[in-house]
Amino acid sequence: QTRIGNSGYFLVISPKDGVIVSATDKSQILRPLSAPGVNALLDRRRQGFEGMGHAVNPRGVDVLSVSRNIRTTGWMVISAISTEEAFAPIASIKQQIYLTALLLSLLVMAVLYFVLKRQLAPLQAATTAMRRMTEGTAAFAPLPAGGDDEIGRLVESFNQLVAERGRLEHTLRYREQHARALLDAMPIAIGHADTAERITFANHLYRISYCGGSDPIGRTVREAVGEEIYAFVEPYMQRALAGENIQFERVYAGDDGLIVARSLRYVPDRDAAGEVVGYFALIEDSSKRKRAEAALQRLNAELEQRVVERTQALEQANREMQSFSYSISHDLRAPLRAIDGFSKIVLAGSAGKFDQETIDNLGRIAAAAERMGRLIDD
Repeated sequence: QTRIGNSGYFLVISPKDGVIVSATDKSQILRPLSAPGVNALLDRRRQGFEGMGHAVNPRGVDVLSVSRNIRTTGWMVISAISTEEAFAPIASIKQQIYLTALLLSLLVMAVLYFVLKRQLAPLQAATTAMRRMTEGTAAFAPLPAGGDDEIGRLVESFNQLVAERGRLEHTLRYREQHARALLDAMPIAIGHADTAERITFANHLYRISYCGGSDPIGRTVREAVGEEIYAFVEPYMQRALAGENIQFERVYAGDDGLIVARSLRYVPDRDAAGEVVGYFALIEDSSKRKRAEAALQRLNAELEQRVVERTQALEQANREMQSFSYSISHDLRAPLRAIDGFSKIVLAGSAGKFDQETIDNLGRIAAAAERMGRLIDD
């Protein structure tokens, strides 16, 4: 009747006879033992093994058992209990340990949560402030100084970065204002448009010349300059957006009838990868130059006409001079021959009649008449 726990039992077996001599369960008495090879632990005990072992009994229950030989009878006493019941206290202790560990872990986690939350509160506040700054919902500003730890040093580094950024933004705004003032003072209209033909920059002269003085930023070129000008520049604009450097001129008559001329140059704007992201428009008022060129052309035409007229007048004067010279030479030739001839006759018959001075004067008259005759002939 002895029983160990709820599932334990005793057996008295006779290995020699291969039967159960006595058992807690009376129905097992005188039943044969398992055949050799079925239960390895029982086979070892048949060979004299004493001690604890683990096996599955004939009922299919996993049991722990211990055996002891009775030398006087050759029998063997076996006590057994199911492993489930045997290890139940250990499982209970194990469960209690796990439960305790779980509770301790939860407690530690809760303590760590509150400690870390307290410790990381400055970092959380700094992260929230930084995110708002990067999203544009808050202005860039230094964060409250932290303690002398990693978070404090991080906040200090961020504040230094904010200060440097502010200095760079100030420098950038100054240079941008300086560049805009310089571009506004330029005597040419300068504008920029992106690939969607939307104006992103326009200096003062561009605004007053093509946009009626209003700010065209954000408007398309068509909206800013009107249909007439857009229809003229659109083909050139497309070539510039295709990457071509374009230079052309627009000449038309103004409301006052005077020539109006614009020299335009479109320069593609490329990003760091070389892709065209827009174009620059440089527009110069070349009306004065065109008017000066037209005036110069008129003066050249008038000068050429005057040269023609003066040439014709000079040719007419030359013809008249030639006619006059011919008449004079014809009319003077006979008197000169007479003077020359009479002076020579007088000289030939003047021996002893005239003094030397008179003779010399007559020679001069003859020589002069002869020279005049040669000039007329020439």
